[in-house]
Amino acid sequence: SDTQSPLTPEGDTRELSNLDQIFIRLYGDEYEVAFGDLEVTYSGTQFMSNTMRFEGVKGLWRSDNEFQGALAIAKAKRETNRFNGMDGKQGPYYLRLAVGGEFVQLIAGSEEVFLNGLLLSRGTDYTVNYAEGSISFTSKHFIDSNSSIFVRFQYSDTDYRQNLYLNNSEFYLHDRLKISHHLIVQSDDKRNPLQEVFSAEDREILQQAGDSIAWADGVIKVDEGEGLYVRMYTDDGVEYYHYVGVNQNGDYILYFSYVGAGEGDYEQVGPNKFEYRGANAGGWLPLRRLPAPEHQANYDLALQWWGDHYSITGEGIFTVYDRNTFSKIDSHNNDGYGTHWQGEITPDYDTFNPQLNFYYRFLSKYLATISDIRNVELDYGLSGFTEPDSVSTHETGTAFSFTAREALFTRVSFVHKKGGGLFSQQNLILNSSLRQQKYFPALNYQYTFANQSLEESYTSDLLSTERRTDEKDTPDGVGTLLSERGIRQNRIDSSYIFRWIRLGGEYQKRTLRQKKVFSSDSTPDGDTIGGTKWIKKGVSLQTYQTRRAAGNLFLTIEENEFLDQQWTLQRESLTLGGESFIDLYEQRLRGFYSHRV
Repeated sequence: SDTQSPLTPEGDTRELSNLDQIFIRLYGDEYEVAFGDLEVTYSGTQFMSNTMRFEGVKGLWRSDNEFQGALAIAKAKRETNRFNGMDGKQGPYYLRLAVGGEFVQLIAGSEEVFLNGLLLSRGTDYTVNYAEGSISFTSKHFIDSNSSIFVRFQYSDTDYRQNLYLNNSEFYLHDRLKISHHLIVQSDDKRNPLQEVFSAEDREILQQAGDSIAWADGVIKVDEGEGLYVRMYTDDGVEYYHYVGVNQNGDYILYFSYVGAGEGDYEQVGPNKFEYRGANAGGWLPLRRLPAPEHQANYDLALQWWGDHYSITGEGIFTVYDRNTFSKIDSHNNDGYGTHWQGEITPDYDTFNPQLNFYYRFLSKYLATISDIRNVELDYGLSGFTEPDSVSTHETGTAFSFTAREALFTRVSFVHKKGGGLFSQQNLILNSSLRQQKYFPALNYQYTFANQSLEESYTSDLLSTERRTDEKDTPDGVGTLLSERGIRQNRIDSSYIFRWIRLGGEYQKRTLRQKKVFSSDSTPDGDTIGGTKWIKKGVSLQTYQTRRAAGNLFLTIEENEFLDQQWTLQRESLTLGGESFIDLYEQRLRGFYSHRV
């Protein structure tokens, strides 16, 4: 199989045909055994919807019930990145690990890229360089500081061999009663690191590090002439290391790690070449990060009971996430659990098709699911809200929807979420869609109404600048910061199709207001009020369902305003563009032009 090849495919097309999957499969009416490059898909679960790709052996037995299991070596680990774009930069945007911040090599085809809550298509909307772990957006989407980018991906982890155990089973206890079980256990083999040979001192550092990053000294003394650096001293007697190069009497080899701008003493000036800049004047230090072996397990059990017009589901999950199996320190946060209860009522009205859903979900503070259980579209709609880390959450919600004569679809949902006595959220979302009817255009409308209250203790020297409007707004001493935020968002788009022409238009307006109240033990209470507003308007004219040629012309206007006593226009932009393609038998010619002012 070429999945182990260091060469990676280009991520500029929708399909990656140059990756082979090689396997041997034996099967019958009720069984299947396979060896090689395989996958197991988890579906119909609230906590473990996922597709696991691996190299190993898989067995399946299926009759009235179903059992599936696998033993394997995992190909990759999972990670997510969330960030905002930069004005005028289409890419590349480099993906990093949450721990350590290193760049990564992506597993081909594993990425999911969301822009402003919408899932994009590789090739059409973005391209990806799997070797360097970066994504770039095509000119179909202009990226700026308003662009919210969210990426799920898998990356090659070459620190340890990863053992993987999978199970996915369903058993019918009754014609309308089903129990299902899901299991994922992924564990690094700490006895067999792939790239490191740990010394006794390294193992001691890992044992004492707990869940923190394990740093070892990056300075290694060697014989004169075998190193790249020499030790020197500043006029103040501060020791540092100076790069001299190969065969220049260097007697030190140094390993450097990036620790953050202003946190290190060195800067990188070339490949494997670092220069001393002074205390806290750089972003690198002569340290060697020791990779800690991890163990992660998810055990999920669900029970579903249904009738002709209703269903009730209960699901629970228990998780284990040990971030350093060498150490017993910080083990208090390894275990977590969650529950989800859901009901659905679907009365039999042919012309109306109503549906009522309601649910309750509890997530413990240390829950660590291998699958990402977040709703990306909803998270984008609530961007600007923050939640404290490691807090248990309770969430209740209900939704009502109906479809009238396959022409009108409407859905109203309400969610209330609270956590640890520190925050609460309420959001109401209305979605309505109307199909084109003769001379009446198609319409889509969405309205979001959301509020959040967040309370936390602070000291003025620890309150981060991201959580205050200005230095003068923060009173001295110890007190309470109460942040109240509100989001109001309207989005409407319309289109009308006449023969082979489609005329479209859209309007979006999103307003975020926030009020921060500071209560201090040494100053009177005070508050600050601020906010942002974003407006987008656009029209488009494009061909519709043409065979050999197609085109699209569009005009978009965007405005940004901020609130400081009154609303003030911060930025305004206008984008004019067009694209077209022509199919010539087996070839396609595509052109795109756009201009922003």
